[in-house]
Amino acid sequence: RYSSALAYLAPARARPNLTILANAMARRVRTDGTRATGVEIERAGERVVLEAGEVVLSAGAIGTPHLLVLSGIGPAADVARLGILPLVDLPGVGRNLRNHPLVATAWSASERYADARELPIPWQVQLRTTAPGSSDHNDACLGVAVLTKRTPNHEPRIGVSALLMHARSAGELHVRTTDPHVQPEIDLGFFREPTDLDRMREMVRLALDLGVRPELDALRAALAQPAMEDLASGAALGDWIKRSVLTSHHPCGTARMGADPKTSVLNGFCQAHDVKNLFVTDGAPLVTNPDKNPTLTIMALSWRASEHLLDEARQGNL
Repeated sequence: RYSSALAYLAPARARPNLTILANAMARRVRTDGTRATGVEIERAGERVVLEAGEVVLSAGAIGTPHLLVLSGIGPAADVARLGILPLVDLPGVGRNLRNHPLVATAWSASERYADARELPIPWQVQLRTTAPGSSDHNDACLGVAVLTKRTPNHEPRIGVSALLMHARSAGELHVRTTDPHVQPEIDLGFFREPTDLDRMREMVRLALDLGVRPELDALRAALAQPAMEDLASGAALGDWIKRSVLTSHHPCGTARMGADPKTSVLNGFCQAHDVKNLFVTDGAPLVTNPDKNPTLTIMALSWRASEHLLDEARQGNL
């Protein structure tokens, strides 16, 4: 893995046309009619307006729709409910929140390896696979890891996690107040589609089968989760999955690309519908989540959007 800060920002730090403002928070996009003209930021307790010919938001799949709504760009009813004058009605802002749900089975470490630092396996090993019974090829993933966080007394455990990489369910976020310091309300929407729960149930069973393989006998002690009562039936296992599901921290899709402003927010070049000179380059434009960590996909999308911006500038269209 290689971060965008190392790949792109660090080599450009010395450029005379680049200014980096640390400890600054964007509050909203400033507009003149339906044209983006800059960004209002907060820094050292003061509000400052940064004027710009083009505005490119890269606040992430949570921060970007938050900023758009605070700027009057989003579902008109949601914007008006906050007391903000709706600028452009884009119902897709904050909707279509995509992610990779994760459920972890776990065993206590054997006495031989009671110290997690001595466990002779890497931090993480992953296997791409197809959920048993699924017609969607390579729609899931298994991961074996040493667990010490969020365990009782940080006791080491051997975890076998199941992930859905092609989840069909989508969530949403809602801005609760005009105060940009208050985080939006987030509903990840996991298992809204019944087929997602069916596939995750099969993946958890596969993880349990893998965890009791004889090759792990020297590492593994008793099953820690799920409990035996959670394995009593398919319904019980499904309930445990819904209680135990975690995020993979791969949010995408909350300002998705598309041709129809009623369902999408951006065009194919990541420019906002009906808002001139406003672009988004982060995970929000993705229509759905890639079947892997989305970092490289977001980098490629951002690269393409920046090429389009440069082309438009050379042709005098901006």
